[in-house]
Amino acid sequence: MAVGGLCERFLRAIVPFYATSQDQKAAAYFQKKLKEIIQSKESSPTEERVKILKASDEFLKNILTRWSISDRPPLTIANFERYYLAARKGLAGVQALTPISELTEIVEKHSAPLLEKWVVKNKLSKDTYFTHPDFVDFVFQSYLHCHLKRYGDEVMELAGQPWIKVNGLHQRWSTIRDKFFVKKGEIFSTANGSSKKWTYLEEGLTEWDPKNWSVARSFKQGPKQEGYSLVLVTNSAPPGKEVWYDSVVERARHTWFRIITPDGKQYSYGLRLYADDLNLRQPLAGTWGFVGCPDTDEFTPTERFETTVPITEDRAKKIQEKMEDYMRNGYYFNHIDGNCAGFGADVLKMAGVDVDCKIHVSEGMWKLLLPKWFREPLGRLGNIIHNRFPNSLEPAINSISKALGHIVFLAIFSLLGGWKTHNPKPREGEGKRDLTRARPFFTCLKDIVDPEKMMLPSTLRLQEWQKKQGKRTKHISS
Repeated sequence: MAVGGLCERFLRAIVPFYATSQDQKAAAYFQKKLKEIIQSKESSPTEERVKILKASDEFLKNILTRWSISDRPPLTIANFERYYLAARKGLAGVQALTPISELTEIVEKHSAPLLEKWVVKNKLSKDTYFTHPDFVDFVFQSYLHCHLKRYGDEVMELAGQPWIKVNGLHQRWSTIRDKFFVKKGEIFSTANGSSKKWTYLEEGLTEWDPKNWSVARSFKQGPKQEGYSLVLVTNSAPPGKEVWYDSVVERARHTWFRIITPDGKQYSYGLRLYADDLNLRQPLAGTWGFVGCPDTDEFTPTERFETTVPITEDRAKKIQEKMEDYMRNGYYFNHIDGNCAGFGADVLKMAGVDVDCKIHVSEGMWKLLLPKWFREPLGRLGNIIHNRFPNSLEPAINSISKALGHIVFLAIFSLLGGWKTHNPKPREGEGKRDLTRARPFFTCLKDIVDPEKMMLPSTLRLQEWQKKQGKRTKHISS
C-alpha cells in the first residue's frame, strides 16, 4: 500500500486534491490494520505486524512531506497517526522506526483540537488518549463524554486500561469493546445477534432505549423531598455558539420537564422527532412525534433555566400516565404549533399552571426571512407611514397589517407542507403507530382566516415566564 509509481506521482503533481484524497484512503486502510493490532490479545511483534508497522511508518514519513508538524492535516490523517502511536506503544522493540517521542509530538500537534477536548474540556486521561484511540472514538462518537459529565463520573485507569461503568460495575474496555458498537451517535449491543439500544445512565451503560419504552425509568437519583414536583426546563444556545436561527428566538431552544418523587427519583420527558422522519421538502407537514425518556438535552452542556412547581401525587401520576400513552400511541409533532414549547405548556396546564407561551409568527420571523439591510429601511418607512395617520386609525392599521402578514405566512406555510401529513413507517420493534395523532397544520378552510392559527408556542415565552418566578427558577450556566 506504499505510495509510489510514476503514474501516481504524475497524478499527484497535476490533479488538484488527488494527493490528499489518496492519502486519506491510505490512512483509512492503515488505521483499520492498526486497530486490529491494538485490539488483538497477542502482544508479540509477529512478522505480519512488523510489516504493517514499517509500512505505516513509511506512510507517515510521506505525510510529513506534505504536512509539517505545525500544520493541521485532514481528520483521517490525524486519526491514522493516533492509531499508529497506540500500536507502537503496544508493540515495543520494533527497530528502525520513527521514535515514540517524535511520534507522540506529531500526534499532539496534528490532533490538538481532539486532545484538548479529551483532556482539558472533559478531564479525561491523556495516557488513555495515546494508548486507546478506539476507546476515544467510542466515547466521542456516542457522546458518552456528555453523559459522564452529567453524572460526574470518571473513566478509571487501571493496569493500563480504561474502565467504565456497565450496569453499576466498572469493567475494562478490552472486555466490553466487542460487545457494543456505535451507529448514528447511539450505542447498541452485539449480544446474541441482537442490536439492543443501550444508554449511559446513573448506573453506567444500561440496556435502555429513550426513544422506545413502555414504562418510564428514572434517569437520576436526587435527595428526598416533601411531596411531588414538576420541573420545567428550557435551555439556550451557549454564548458564541449561536446558529443562524438563534437571533430570531434570542437563543432560546428546547423545552422539556421532569417529575420528581418524594424519594428523589427524577423522571425526564421531552417531545422529540426522529431526524429521518422529517420531510425536508415539506418540513411543516404534520407528523408523528415521540416522548424521549430521558430527554436528550439532559446531556447537552447548554445554559438552562429550571422552574420547580409543587404538584399533588394524583397530578404527577396522571402526567406520567399521559406520557406513557404518548409513547405508545404517538404525539402530534409540527415545528410550528406542535413543538416542544407547546408540549411543555400543556404539561404545565396539567399541573395546574396556565402559561401563555404563544407569539405571533411575524414576531422574529421577519428576521429569519428578510436580511437586515432590507428590514431596517422597511421599518423606518413603516414608522413614517404610521405617524402620518391619526391615533384613532391605529387599531384598523394593526388589523390590516396582521391580515397582510397572515396572507404572506399562509402562502409560505402552504408551500412548506402546511396542508399535508407525513406518515413515515414505524421502525423495527417500535410497534404500530397511531397515525391519527399526526394531522396537518392547516386542517380546514377556517384556518385560513383564523388569527389564532398564527399564534405559535415559543420556548422564549416560557423562559420569560420562568425568569419571573423568583426563587422557584434556577439558572444553570453551560
